[in-house]
Amino acid sequence: MDEKDESKTVLYQCLDALFTRPKETILKPKKSLGDRYYQFQVSDQFVSKKYQKYGSAFLEHCNKPIDNGVIIKIDDCENVPDLRFADDIKLEELFSIYIPLHRKIANKLLKIFMECPTIKELISLIVYCHERVNVYLFNWVLCITVVNHPHTTDYALPVVPEIFPEKFFDGKVYQQAVQSLELIPIEDRTPIEIELNFTATLFEPEQRCAYFREDIGLSFYYLIYNFAFPFSGTDEIVKKYRRGEIFYHVHQQILARYNFERLCNGMHRTARLSNFDKPIEEAYFPKLNRAVGSQNYPARFQNTPLDDLSREKDKLVVDRSALSRWRDRILEACDRGFLINSHNKTVDMNDDTGIDALGNMIQSSSLSPNLDYYGDLANMGHNFIGYCHDPDGRNLEGFGVISDPATALRDPAFYRWYALIVDICNHHKRYLPAYTRSELSFPGIKITDVETFILTKQGSPVKNELLTYWEKDDVNISKGLDFSPTDPVFVRITHLQHQKFSYKILVENSGSQTEASVRIFLAPKRDENDLQFPFDDQREFFIEMDYFNVTLRPGSNTIVRRSSDSSILDWLKCSVSNKFRQQQSDKPNNYTGLGWPLNLLIPKGRPSGYECDLFVIVGKDLIKPYGSERSLGFPFDRPAPTRIHYLSDFLCENMFVQKVNLFFLDQVLDKTEGTAQPFPN
Repeated sequence: MDEKDESKTVLYQCLDALFTRPKETILKPKKSLGDRYYQFQVSDQFVSKKYQKYGSAFLEHCNKPIDNGVIIKIDDCENVPDLRFADDIKLEELFSIYIPLHRKIANKLLKIFMECPTIKELISLIVYCHERVNVYLFNWVLCITVVNHPHTTDYALPVVPEIFPEKFFDGKVYQQAVQSLELIPIEDRTPIEIELNFTATLFEPEQRCAYFREDIGLSFYYLIYNFAFPFSGTDEIVKKYRRGEIFYHVHQQILARYNFERLCNGMHRTARLSNFDKPIEEAYFPKLNRAVGSQNYPARFQNTPLDDLSREKDKLVVDRSALSRWRDRILEACDRGFLINSHNKTVDMNDDTGIDALGNMIQSSSLSPNLDYYGDLANMGHNFIGYCHDPDGRNLEGFGVISDPATALRDPAFYRWYALIVDICNHHKRYLPAYTRSELSFPGIKITDVETFILTKQGSPVKNELLTYWEKDDVNISKGLDFSPTDPVFVRITHLQHQKFSYKILVENSGSQTEASVRIFLAPKRDENDLQFPFDDQREFFIEMDYFNVTLRPGSNTIVRRSSDSSILDWLKCSVSNKFRQQQSDKPNNYTGLGWPLNLLIPKGRPSGYECDLFVIVGKDLIKPYGSERSLGFPFDRPAPTRIHYLSDFLCENMFVQKVNLFFLDQVLDKTEGTAQPFPN
């Protein structure tokens, strides 16, 4: 093994240790696989002020080798960083990338990590910083570094819910898990079960969709998306191809899926949060505890108003009127068809790249054409909602769940806020020309039939009916239980799941052999009033199910595609080379961290069935690692000509619509006992 490979091995061991019980000091051995322990051996340079008072004997005791220990010897930092800039985030506080002060501090720390010239120096720096800065700040920056640094692109990251369980599970779990580790022998230990509706009863209407909002895989996916496409940081991390358009598309699809679920549950689509003078109608009580600072995430009561922010400690002093001002300036740019950049020059927006500039502008990324003028709309919305319970800090309350990307999607207000953000982007899209027949069609290609099917052992395949149900699953959270015994401890959750299925697409090619793309979408057929959706309404409900390339031979072609192979389940692999450690199981993992969670691929449906339109288009453009030459969401991202009233009016020969029913089986299948499918296949 050469010196570079040896350094990389040490780096990965170091990361394994730091991601195990991340709130513990490096001076305490960290349990790895089996009975092995990682043990840092460091000089007094790495000992923080908290432990310096115990003297050299304390360090000698910590450095003394233990049984089954894997020694990680850390060299002293050649250039010790001055970390006083991070002192404004106290060690016992939570960190939020949406707060400008926190963002500024995170960028400085990220720059230190990303500019490390050697692997050895990177190892020394991250270990040194771990002991001296806020643990949530450190782990946010460390995760972005691991995802984006050239030295760590093949490192297998941990599944975040397992190392920070307090952000994903009922707050009572933490105490119960520690008690279980302390008191119950491992052979008698049973998983700690979390009820499906642990944040509210069904008397609260919004609770009908809590299974979606509070899904662990969904929150994990959104967090990794933020690691892969951060809006703030060094140039090489932020300047990614089409990042502004990806911001729009990710949130448009999350919102479309959420509204789809609402319709399945007999609810109206979520209302835009556009009137900042009107109180937020939806209450939310997250029931999550903070492991640092011993506080709960604050609740928001019904009809809580938004107010001016005057949080002096966080240097967050912003008038509520700023939201209206920024929104109106962005809408003005959409209406005029051009934006004004920081050099006071106009930049055309009415082309295929306009949505990319608009996304960066709304999110206030470092690629925004004019940060001072167009402001910080999307991020500051998280702050105004997240602090609405204590806008001036008089009660010493921290921010709500919406101010942390790991927990934001749990809050119903998140979807109301992004209904506004997505609507602004759609407002821009309405000024773009509708797709022409030549852009939509594929001469010589005709889809003759489409169906979905579920194979069963009981008889014939179930066609054009998709089945959902509840499933129980276990998650090991022992890596996140600091300063407690290191044995495994499991939490048992209940989440939505669906029966595995496949697509069968029949295509006629009257020309020569050609390469083509296939896009599959799904949308409700009827609106809240049980009326057929007009096309311009329905297109905003279409959710991506899959996209892939095929080779079409002359004549008849049969394309069969399994639902579990869907490209949306790992689309982030175009930007994230890392994999994620998963529990050893012969069952498919519901979340890989690299895309939409598998268990939420199909909306819930209804016990009596929920009628949907399955739309398939075969296109002449090919899917590439970063999408295609088409706009994300094509062909539904733009309004159609006025002559198009319903989906049937929109179709060309290379398109097909199949009626599909979503059936919800209101029963719980226990994956932990091996009964993971209602129809074994």
